[in-house]
Amino acid sequence: MSLSTVVQRQAHPARCIRRHVSSKASSVPSYRTLPSVKMRALISLYHQADTFITPENLSQRIDDAFVPQKPDSRLDRRNVTLKDLKGVLDAQRKAPRVSDWDQEAVVSRQYSDAAEMGQWSSLKTSRELKVIEALYGVDTTHPRKILPGLDVVLEESKKSD
Repeated sequence: MSLSTVVQRQAHPARCIRRHVSSKASSVPSYRTLPSVKMRALISLYHQADTFITPENLSQRIDDAFVPQKPDSRLDRRNVTLKDLKGVLDAQRKAPRVSDWDQEAVVSRQYSDAAEMGQWSSLKTSRELKVIEALYGVDTTHPRKILPGLDVVLEESKKSD
């Protein structure tokens, strides 16, 4: 092997390193540059993180999905009568279009006796929950908690800056 070949082989890795040293690292986009739709999705995903299935809770999740906890629940009944349907329709028609939001009622909705017995009519509708989210800037998708939404996160980030 000639001296020039040895020098070229040793210089080649140095040339590659030198070439990459001048390039700039790609910057990770800040949360402030993300569109609000993506930020809302990220916040919702963060709020749902404790419900993710992990190796530690996999067995429990399988049991929850396939082993019924309350076989005598009223929601499991198959024979809904016309009288039941008329009662639900009448209750919906009598319900106010706009109502005051009571945070305690939303938080305790999963713990109420009616919910435990399977009587779902006392719970807030998805429409009411969407109105609450829009008016108060909170996320009501988690069943037992009222969590901050995008608007609250942005306001707090402005205060901390």
